[in-house]
Amino acid sequence: MRKFFTVALAGLVACAMVLALVTYTITGSRASDHQDSPLTVSRPGADITDVFVFPASDPTKVVLAMDVWPLIVGGQGPSTYFDPGVLYQFKIAHGDAGVEDQVIQFKPSGVGANQQVVMYGPAYPNRTGTLSTIVKKTSSIPYNKVTDLGNGVTAFVGPREDPFYFDLGQFFKLQPDRNWQNQPNPPPSSATCFNQNGVDFLAGFSPLDRHRNAAHDACRQRR
Repeated sequence: MRKFFTVALAGLVACAMVLALVTYTITGSRASDHQDSPLTVSRPGADITDVFVFPASDPTKVVLAMDVWPLIVGGQGPSTYFDPGVLYQFKIAHGDAGVEDQVIQFKPSGVGANQQVVMYGPAYPNRTGTLSTIVKKTSSIPYNKVTDLGNGVTAFVGPREDPFYFDLGQFFKLQPDRNWQNQPNPPPSSATCFNQNGVDFLAGFSPLDRHRNAAHDACRQRR
């Protein structure tokens, strides 16, 4: 999970698509959940793990990617599907106001290898803010298959291995309140930074192309 213009829901599943490049003004972002509450733990298909926006290899295009459903066990990615009760969205704001003026939506239909994900937009939103209604349908994307939607748009919705390197155990020592199991009375922090040689907690779930967490280097430099 994690490539192109995306919306996904599976801690290694993502919806991806490439659109013509436009200039975005980036303001404060609220996107990832990372099992922060019993609600997202009980419904992993609604748990956004990461959202990415970056230039494509073609300088006229941009890539958006959304990952959901954290910690899919190795080998189970192709049998983990998007939650048909969830509407996945990219809300895009042009200018300094920070209010979306473009939305791209994805709505899964059914569960299983024949699952289809319907794409709506990009279009001007019918409503802005936390309430949403579905805009005009663009296309239907089959699960786990790269799809050319025409007009320079490529979409993918399905499982992808995650290259993220992260020492989750040490992070919970730094931020105990982020571990939902510690709620409602989390203990105080028992560490001040990441270890130089961290443990890659995600190794069994996202084994490919892992990179060092920058926090490890920052911690080492302070010592």
